[in-house]
Amino acid sequence: MPPRILSHVSPSSVTCEKYTLCCLFCYATSDSPVTYSWTKNGQDPINDDIKVVNNNIVITPRSAQDYGVYMCNASNSFGSTTYEITLTQDWKSSTKETTREDDSECILLVYLFDYLFVRTVMPSYKYLGNLGHWLLMYGEWNT
Repeated sequence: MPPRILSHVSPSSVTCEKYTLCCLFCYATSDSPVTYSWTKNGQDPINDDIKVVNNNIVITPRSAQDYGVYMCNASNSFGSTTYEITLTQDWKSSTKETTREDDSECILLVYLFDYLFVRTVMPSYKYLGNLGHWLLMYGEWNT
């Protein structure tokens, strides 16, 4: 059976203020391993302001092009499921530009949420290894 998206964890619409870090969550259930991919307008949306952390998108919208419909594709050996998440702009007057430190804090929170959500599925040593790899990659961990 193809993966089923958990809509109560994966909202279909997210409102985000410009220059504010936001997360698009995509979680699926399956009896076999699931792989995730994301597209926007048929293309890979990843750039300096859009990152994929585990199976979630972490985005700091800085222009109108960052808003729109993102497609999460969850696949396993039996098929795939596509789920739309619309990122809409909150029109509050936000003029604050975020820094990499702000982005790092939010991405760390995504990792922690993801850990709490999947801790029964993924062994903790594997998850913590992924978290440590991310922290080293972004220079947040001094060894």
